[in-house]
Amino acid sequence: MPEIDLDAPLSARLDPSKALHQEILTKLTSRRDAAESHTGSRKTQWRQTNNKMRMHIDLTKDAKKADGSTDSDTKEMPFDRAIVVPASYSILRVLLTQLMSIFGSREPLIQLRGRGPEDVEPAKVLESMFGYDLTEMNAFGSLYALCQDSLKFGCGIMYDSWHSEMGNNIVPVEKPALIPGMPPSMAYEKQWGTVKEHNLWTPINPFDFFPDPRVPVSAPQEGEFIGHRFYRGHMYLAERAQNNEGPYFNIEHLRDHSSGKNRDEDDGTDLGIGGFGQVEIDELDKGTYQLDHFQVKLIPAEWGLGIGTNPEIWWFTWANDAVIIRAHPCPYDHQQFTYSVAESDPDFHSAFNPGIVESLDGLQRYIDWLYNSHLQNLMRHLNDAMIFAPALVEEGDITNPGAARHVRLTQLGEELIMSGGHGIEQFVHQLPVQDVTSPHLAAVGNLFQLAQRMSAAND
Repeated sequence: MPEIDLDAPLSARLDPSKALHQEILTKLTSRRDAAESHTGSRKTQWRQTNNKMRMHIDLTKDAKKADGSTDSDTKEMPFDRAIVVPASYSILRVLLTQLMSIFGSREPLIQLRGRGPEDVEPAKVLESMFGYDLTEMNAFGSLYALCQDSLKFGCGIMYDSWHSEMGNNIVPVEKPALIPGMPPSMAYEKQWGTVKEHNLWTPINPFDFFPDPRVPVSAPQEGEFIGHRFYRGHMYLAERAQNNEGPYFNIEHLRDHSSGKNRDEDDGTDLGIGGFGQVEIDELDKGTYQLDHFQVKLIPAEWGLGIGTNPEIWWFTWANDAVIIRAHPCPYDHQQFTYSVAESDPDFHSAFNPGIVESLDGLQRYIDWLYNSHLQNLMRHLNDAMIFAPALVEEGDITNPGAARHVRLTQLGEELIMSGGHGIEQFVHQLPVQDVTSPHLAAVGNLFQLAQRMSAAND
């Protein structure tokens, strides 16, 4: 560890040109990479879950064998046209509606009661304060996202922080009277400062969540670090820079140390953001940055951040894997990681647990196959399966009929009809329609009922 001037401000000690900056950045990215390799095993299933919720079928996908490998000669859905029966989707919506009707039926969302008569009035005051925070943070929407991610992916993550919004305040300013003896006049001026403050819940995309891989995801407080990724433009950081009473520094170095990397294609979103710090709308635009925010339990003396020898929680944010723009001890007295994790099917002995959609995957795939095979059977017979003699009728009128579906006879066919010994029904024969897949619909209904019982979702 290089010799550190502990009297200098932390922002100066973490200048990108200093050795300490690179050492700490290496420690942070190594923890991020360990967490990313841990969640990587789940991302394939999460992507498949997203596709199911979008009713998407990849007709080019190779079929999966029983041993988990794929067969390049067989496709996953062997039909020219295919649909996804919204079984998992509807079950998830029913469960989500049930949960939100429970959590969202009260106003305010969080209600307090005192344990004794002396607590009634303080509880009412605190509940009123909570009500303001919940309204400002759109708590119902955040809770909806948490429950939805929990059901879809098996885990929902909430980041809880104190939000200070900076901006121009309109404040009254007393000015001297223009006429002696008259009262002073009032004017209004803009002053930069705190516009509003409140608690803030932020749902975290599971694809961008970085838990400590050595503890179950349901026990984030037992780990030594935790974090998430988000994307913001330059103005977001400028509003929250240290000279505006915010936590961010080194913002002026972002342009020189931008990695120019693109948004992670594996983040589970459809957001089309281009190169960070490279693609500009105009000469004033400074691009969008990939920001990794981590909370790490550490000993400051070991990291060169101070003289403390006891474990502390520190907050860090770095941009584009190149520049540390935030570093300070946890600002809250509770000294906890400000992340909460909800699981739809918790098992405290497992690192990750499947969501409802993943648990229903086998039934969903079989329901899709049964229903699509029935539709294919119907379409095959609706397309006029028939036997005809090309020597007696014009084959093109059969295979490519016109609007009026006129079928012309060949010269030989006309001669046979004119001879009176043959009927037209002998020239063309319609195959009988055989609906061999109608029992599939009953099987689909039975499987859907089984899926409802598995997921505890009622009608």
